[in-house]
This record gives sequence, structure tokens and C-alpha cells, in this order.
Amino acid sequence: MVKKLCTGESYTAKSAATYIIPIVYQSLSPSAQAETITLYGLLGKDEVPSVRKAASLNLKDLLKLLPTAPENELVNMMKLFAKDEQDFVRFYLIEDLLTFARASNAQKQQAVALPFLRGLAEDPSWRIRYGICDKLSEIGSMLGKDTARRIFFPYFIKYLQDGEAELRNIACLRMGKFVAFLEVEDVLQKIIPLLKALSLDPLNYVRSALAGAFGGLAAFIGKKSSNDHLLPIYLTMLRDESPEVRVGCLASLEELSRVVGMEVISQSLLPTLVDLVVDKSFRIRVAACDFVCVFAKTLSDDEFASKLSKFVVDLINDRIFAVRDAAIKCLRNLAEIKGSIWTERNLLPLVLSQQVKTNYLHRMSTLFGLSVIIAYLSSDAITKQVIPVLQVLARDQVANVRMNVGKTIASCFNFMRDKSEVLSKILSGMASDPDVDVAQVARDTLEALSS
Repeated sequence: MVKKLCTGESYTAKSAATYIIPIVYQSLSPSAQAETITLYGLLGKDEVPSVRKAASLNLKDLLKLLPTAPENELVNMMKLFAKDEQDFVRFYLIEDLLTFARASNAQKQQAVALPFLRGLAEDPSWRIRYGICDKLSEIGSMLGKDTARRIFFPYFIKYLQDGEAELRNIACLRMGKFVAFLEVEDVLQKIIPLLKALSLDPLNYVRSALAGAFGGLAAFIGKKSSNDHLLPIYLTMLRDESPEVRVGCLASLEELSRVVGMEVISQSLLPTLVDLVVDKSFRIRVAACDFVCVFAKTLSDDEFASKLSKFVVDLINDRIFAVRDAAIKCLRNLAEIKGSIWTERNLLPLVLSQQVKTNYLHRMSTLFGLSVIIAYLSSDAITKQVIPVLQVLARDQVANVRMNVGKTIASCFNFMRDKSEVLSKILSGMASDPDVDVAQVARDTLEALSS
């Protein structure tokens, strides 16, 4: 069957053969294996580019069979693909080479894989250089720090300055990992001087990728060098016109703050967070919820309550469900970070304040919020503040709100067992609700509580 696929006229059949051969190879006799490898080599020379692409793509599966598979023939195939005029054929050679290196000793890695990788690193096609840059950390891990620093570091510097934006982007994204193969002086002398120009790149996603690399760079070069060289650029990028770039800055905040200290950058960060909370893109507002929790770990209880509590309310009341949902999860994290006393004094009033809003979605946010902070509330707070709110919302004019009262009681019952009598009374009243869904949830919850 394989021979028929390889020698047929259909290019789709030939492409399919490149997937099948690695699967059946080990179950064949030695003579059939040799013939199959010959057929695979012919597919690598096929006049149809998509067949050669499939052969290059699936060669890695044959290379995984080393030393069972014939090494010389497979290396010759890689040489063939390296000279192919189609860049998408050469592109898959990168993974082929990495697979070969994993299955080989250090001597073969240096003698066979390294020359191929160097050639691809200089390839005229930016897609090939992109693929190499994307795998630089993996290449460094296999070939060693000395090879990564001596041979591939100069290519990395070129990628950071490449005329193709996609290549600059991937170089920035991989910067934090690749510097592990360098010396601190390499970064200070070769990479740091390029950051200013990259921070002014005309494309937002390149600047955003750079912003996300600050944490890894700071951890590598240390506090003094970070304060001298990274922090001025970082603080400038916090004021970038693009919200994606500012989100990138905040994404590296936690790691950066561990190096330089949060007190150095907190005052510059707060205005950025304020802008993100009200950004027109809901995805940016979702991201802002995560960064509120980062601030909670570094700001004092009173400072956080005075400066950021309002923004937590804004996020809970957002018109987009994904933002409200992220804000509710943020409440859980805040309660865990700040503890019971702070939660009861600061978060509980914020959550309960939503019960009087005219928009029923905001009233439902009260229930969602209670379900995530109930574990941090005292019995007295539950009795005096939470139970009365549940009683009010159980009579809400919107059925969806009433139904979620039943769900909230069910999810929070473990923390309110001593209030089972009053909770059962609330549910009993809801069991005769004119809305069938509300009544059903109430009956199900009552049954669960009594079991």
C-alpha cells in the first residue's frame, strides 16, 4: 500500500505516505525498511512543493526511530531539504534537526546539527529565521551555553534589529529565556543599548513583547543594573499610548518588583492601572483584574483600600460579563491575600452595596461576590449583613436574581450551617415561586441541605 501511495500520480496520496511510513517502519522487514526509506527520499525530491513540505514535516518522526532508522540516509534528506527553494520546506527542517540532536551524542550534534542550524539562522527567508529564533532556548539547552553564546547570540542581536517586525517580536518574546545562556556583560553591552529603539518601535505588538521581557531581564542583570538601565525605559513604556503595551508592562510587574522593589515603581503604575480599568477594550479590562491582585500583594491594606477599592467596584459593575466574572475571581484572590479582617471591613461593604442597584446584573454581582468571600467572613457578619441581603434578594422582581439566591445558599451552606433554620425559611418561601426555575432550584437546595 505504501509503495502504491508513493508511486501514484496523486500528490495527496504521496503526502499521505509521508505520514504513514514512520508509523509502519518498525514493523517492516529489513529489506522493506530499506525500500521504504528510498521511497521516502524520492518524495523529498518530488516536483510538487506540498509533497516535499509533507516529507520535511514528517521526517522528524523517522528521526525519532534512530538508531533503528538509517542515519546517513536521513541526514542526506535533511541536506536535500536545506537546499529546497521553498521556505516552508526549509522551515520544518528546524524541528527535524532538533529531533536529530535529541537522539544524538554531543559530537554528532556539533558535527551534523550545528552547521545546518547556522545555515538556517542566516536564511534569506524571515520565516526561517523566525523559526530559529523561536527555538533558540531549546537549541542552547541541547548544544550548550558556550555554543549558544558564541554562535547564536550574534544572530539574536541581528533579530532584535531585523527589518521584519515578526522577527523583532519573537526575539523580544524569547529574550527572557535566551539571556540565561549569556553573561551579564553580554546583556549590558549588546542588548540593553537596543531596548530604547525597540521601546519606540512603530508596531504595538513589538513594544508589548518587549514590555513583557523586563521581568526576565531584571532577574538576570540584578537590582543595580535594572535601576540604572531598565527602569527608565520601563517607566516610559508605562505611559505608552497603546493599552496592549501597558498591559505588557504590568505582566512583568511582579517579577520586576521582586528585583527593584515595588516602592520604586508603584506611584508610576497606579495611573496606568486606572487607565486600563476604563479602557474601551473589554480584554484589557479583564487583564486589569489580574493586576489589581498584584498591587494587593505590595500595597498596604489602607493604601489599597483608599486607592483601588473604587476600581474593583467599577469592574464588578462592568457591562461585559467576562469582565464582571474576572472581577469576582479577583475578589476571591483579594480576600485570600488580605485576610478575613480586611475582607470584612473593605470587601463586604463593596459587595453588598450592589444589592440596591437598578440594574439586575449588579444585584446578581452581590450574590456572586458573596459566594467567593463567604469563607473569610465571621459568623456575626453573616448573621447581621449577609442573611438580610439574601432575604431581600429572594423577593427580587427579577427571576434570575431569585434563582441565584438559591444557588448562592447551596454553594455557601458549608460556611452557614449554624444558620440552617433561617436559610431553610428563605428557601421554603422560594419553593412556591411563580417562576418554575426559581422554585425548582429552591426545592433542590432544600433537599440538599436536609440530606
